[in-house]
Amino acid sequence: MTPFVGQNTDVDAAAEVLIGTATLVAYGIRIKALPGNTGVVYVGLDNTVSATTGYPLSASEECAFDAAWIPRNSNNVPDANAIYVIGSAANQGVSYWGV
Repeated sequence: MTPFVGQNTDVDAAAEVLIGTATLVAYGIRIKALPGNTGVVYVGLDNTVSATTGYPLSASEECAFDAAWIPRNSNNVPDANAIYVIGSAANQGVSYWGV
């Protein structure tokens, strides 16, 4: 597997995928809220993520998902495209990296 890194800098108040394309994960992924965020970003494992059900990340906070916890695609491989984010305010951002 190839390591991957990126940012989603347009997290708004509607659930959206963290990464817009299939991104296979062998070991895990780390997600960090950007330091300039004014609100909270909530992270979840499906499109029903909300402020009630998601893992909250304030500015500069981070979380990690082991590949075993990431939903699998049709080939039974963990896919970061199954991780969703939602913001408490418009234009929040996160960075991520994984392998």
